[in-house]
Amino acid sequence: MVNFKESFLKVIESHWESLLLFLPKFIAGLIVLLITIFIGIRIGKAVMRSLEKHMKDKLLPRFLGRLSKWGFIVLGIALAADTMGFGGLAGGILASAGVTAVVLGFALRDIGENFIAGVVLAFKRPFNVGDTIQTGSYIGKIEAIDLRSAHLRTFDGKDVFIPNSQIFKNPLINFTKDGLIRYEFGLTIALDKDEEKITQLILSELRKIEGVLPEPPTLVAIDELTPAGMRLKVYFWINAFETKDSLILRSNVIRRTKKVLLGEGLLS
Repeated sequence: MVNFKESFLKVIESHWESLLLFLPKFIAGLIVLLITIFIGIRIGKAVMRSLEKHMKDKLLPRFLGRLSKWGFIVLGIALAADTMGFGGLAGGILASAGVTAVVLGFALRDIGENFIAGVVLAFKRPFNVGDTIQTGSYIGKIEAIDLRSAHLRTFDGKDVFIPNSQIFKNPLINFTKDGLIRYEFGLTIALDKDEEKITQLILSELRKIEGVLPEPPTLVAIDELTPAGMRLKVYFWINAFETKDSLILRSNVIRRTKKVLLGEGLLS
């Protein structure tokens, strides 16, 4: 019993001495880690702000800012491990990176795909923050993009976070690449009405509406003939960057068109 007690005390004493020897390294490594995290956050913000001053595009500065921050933090983790005396362990991990990459490639395939797709999207820039896009069944305005996903806000107020790989693999429609959007609406007139007069009235009225662009020109075309009458389609363009609410503008165009045709007795 005495021998067991003495052996136990010796083990505790030896581990206590090891802990005391390791404690300064641990504290130093922890300080290094905290400092690098703090610096990484500041560097990320500095990179983002600096690029935003020289670039109109808001997407790439934010992405590179986050990438700079996390790159510096990963470097800090490696420095902290080396300070704590785990440099050999870190070297061994790096030496076996080939095997690790294969294993992680299968385990974290989706994460890797989203990261790479995020990098490509940030540099290729098929859209910018604030653009209205459609990918798959989702239509909305781009709020942000990070290393994993894009934040899309739909017109009915839903926040959708779409994996970057999904956007990268599927067809993408950017409705506001140059700010121009074409809207259309239809109306049916009686077959005995003067189609040319109606066309001129519509074109004249749309020229008076603020927000409807003169170029590309507004167009009124015959869509089809039915027993109910002649079906017309009205096409007009707006600048999405200058129009606060395109749906309200479209509604106003339809309302004004109806009013002027009713006033002339050309619409029943």
